[in-house]
Amino acid sequence: MGEVTNEIRGFKADCKSIAKAFHIPEGLTFSTPEAQKQYEHGMTNLVDWTADLVRFYKDHEFFYNQYKHGLTVAMRPFGMMYSPEQVEQDRNEERKPYLAVYDNLNLNDATKKGTAILRQGVMMPCFTDNVRRALPELERRNEWLRLVNFKDLAFSFEGLVDHAYKARACITTFCANFSRAVDPDPNELSFQLPVDHRTHQTYQCRIPKGEE
Repeated sequence: MGEVTNEIRGFKADCKSIAKAFHIPEGLTFSTPEAQKQYEHGMTNLVDWTADLVRFYKDHEFFYNQYKHGLTVAMRPFGMMYSPEQVEQDRNEERKPYLAVYDNLNLNDATKKGTAILRQGVMMPCFTDNVRRALPELERRNEWLRLVNFKDLAFSFEGLVDHAYKARACITTFCANFSRAVDPDPNELSFQLPVDHRTHQTYQCRIPKGEE
């Protein structure tokens, strides 16, 4: 898994890297201006969407890992319980959505590694009676919960859905081109490029062999 995340973090979304990653040939000669325009449009889409997805992953990696591995259980609710009015506002999207998770932070280790970024979270020193009995053990382990909420990280459900569409378009483009690279047509060079990630439109590029 580390190799995958390192590849994502270090991926450079330019035409050369995108062509290699998505099995798209470069240096082609097109017979019409329209075909050249379609090729450039599809490549621009892939470059822009991939760069956006890499940024999105870097911004949300911490939250992704917390949700994937299971959210830490809070020792004490942060603030009051949700009122029926607040729940109704959330359902009607009258309140701005945000991301927040609890992180079990070891301050000693985090300080040594330089990963204790206090501006990203707040410590929770107030505990319930049930939790208070476990404080000596928590102190011995140097484990305290913090609420992590990136105030400067813009988040919306619509943005999340849009990134999901972009990821789907990139995945289907890769699958289509990789299958053709594995089992190529002896008579033509063919590959796929995305047009619109929302409607799943694509360009199907086919060039007879010898005319590339």
